[in-house]
Amino acid sequence: MKKSVYLLLLLVCWVCGISEIGTVKAEAEGVGHIVTFAPDNDTSYPDWFKTEVEDGGLVTERPEDPEKAGYKFIGWYHTLDNEDQPIYWNFEKDQVTDNTTLWAAYVKKHIVTFDPDNDTNYSDWFKTEVEDGGLVTERPEDPEKAGYKFIGWYHTLDSEDQPIYWDFEKDRVADNTTLWAAYVKKHIVTFDPDNDTNYSDWFKTEVEDGGLVTERPEDPEKAGYKFIGWYHTLDSEDQPIYWDFEKDRVADNTTLWAAYVKLYIVTFNPQNGTEKNEWQTLSVIAGSTIDQAISIPKREGYQFVGWSRKSEERLFWMFDHDTVNDDQLLYAIWDKNKDEVKEHAPVASDGTSKNREQKETKPARRLPRTGTMTSSFYLIFIGLFMLGSTYYLKYKSILRK
Repeated sequence: MKKSVYLLLLLVCWVCGISEIGTVKAEAEGVGHIVTFAPDNDTSYPDWFKTEVEDGGLVTERPEDPEKAGYKFIGWYHTLDNEDQPIYWNFEKDQVTDNTTLWAAYVKKHIVTFDPDNDTNYSDWFKTEVEDGGLVTERPEDPEKAGYKFIGWYHTLDSEDQPIYWDFEKDRVADNTTLWAAYVKKHIVTFDPDNDTNYSDWFKTEVEDGGLVTERPEDPEKAGYKFIGWYHTLDSEDQPIYWDFEKDRVADNTTLWAAYVKLYIVTFNPQNGTEKNEWQTLSVIAGSTIDQAISIPKREGYQFVGWSRKSEERLFWMFDHDTVNDDQLLYAIWDKNKDEVKEHAPVASDGTSKNREQKETKPARRLPRTGTMTSSFYLIFIGLFMLGSTYYLKYKSILRK
């Protein structure tokens, strides 16, 4: 009996000795520690990722980032600090000295949904996940809505039912959030050139409700007319009320009509042999005076006097107050120069004059012009002088008697 107990004790000591030797040998040979990754997402323990790391070694193997509904994975930690904040495992520096468990760390994430408010199906609304306290860094393209202009995304309304817009630079997400598209009514402003242009070619622009018209076409042209502005209605006297692009604001779909004034053509006939296609012409607004400069024509042997309504009469156009109310043709009026050049008789081949026997005729006596104020004063003066002289001679004759 004693011998059996002794043998059993010897066997136990032998087994324990071998186990201790194996442990010492394993530690001496660097056989490692078990590093276990706890995903904290209801995954069963047998499915947790585990890896062996030699004593003092780095963790070089790890699982894919785990997922947890409503959360965003942010790293692996091995313990908590005194404020219960995770101390993350540094896979570049931290060394394994014992069996270790690394826990998955998460941050709450929220769904930010963008409601375009334009009849788009909910399934097509843009959605993005944002970590708790984070900025919204992703958003859809600006939505479109017929008859409206998109102006931003809002998350709530103020006390006057005005949208409070989301500030993507500052506002942080603290819960699942819906952002609604905000729109302003926009109107079509149409420019009617009133010159037989097809409607499809009329200039049109969209302007938000209450906004200024900042785009407009080039000034239109209409044969025989001058463009003077755009009007939107007529006053009680059927005169156009012009649109003030600096002040007038759009409150509805609006048509602006081109306003014109009639133009008349004034043609100047120099009566000096110039071809008709070279005569000067001016376009003048109906009812206005001719205030544009006209070059003075020239004619050899003549002095230019003025422009007349008649080619042979001195019915002069008074540029200071005569107004153009129809197409006009004005004629240059000329006076012969006072120093006329004498013309020589033709000369024969022998050097003698062909009309040697022809008597030289004296130039006709030049009478003063009539029909002018200067000529009238001259005649009155001569008449008075002659009348006074007659009375003076009669009076002197009476005195002698």
